[in-house]
Amino acid sequence: MEISSENQALSLVSSLTGIPTDQLTVKLWPQCNAFRVSQPTRGGVRVIVGRDATVMFAGSAMDIPAVELEFNKGTRTDPSRFTRMRQHNLEARGLAATPPSNDTPATSVTNRTTPAKEPTASQDPQDHLKTSPNRPQFGRPPESG
Repeated sequence: MEISSENQALSLVSSLTGIPTDQLTVKLWPQCNAFRVSQPTRGGVRVIVGRDATVMFAGSAMDIPAVELEFNKGTRTDPSRFTRMRQHNLEARGLAATPPSNDTPATSVTNRTTPAKEPTASQDPQDHLKTSPNRPQFGRPPESG
């Protein structure tokens, strides 16, 4: 597969990360013969997409010259490394990735329909407010016993 347009680069990164294309920006990066796709938010992703559809994740701590050097040296990120990010981003939007099956593409998405768990009769809905007497809590000294 050859990536020859900004839209193709956006679509590839969106499918890898689970981030909608309207939340991503793309720029042609001639020094690397690639596209630089980023999410313009604090902590957003930055992915370099080569013309050959290979990708390299570049954390925000990496400056542009370092990213360029690494990409041109051949550093790439295995697409499977984006699985957790994709899952997190889909879940944050109320979507869930469907597991691949024989008739379902691996990138398909379904609406989340799982209802919230109701507490059972043996569970106290206030359990999350209770603390262990032997464990110190923020703002409280440990109880002596």
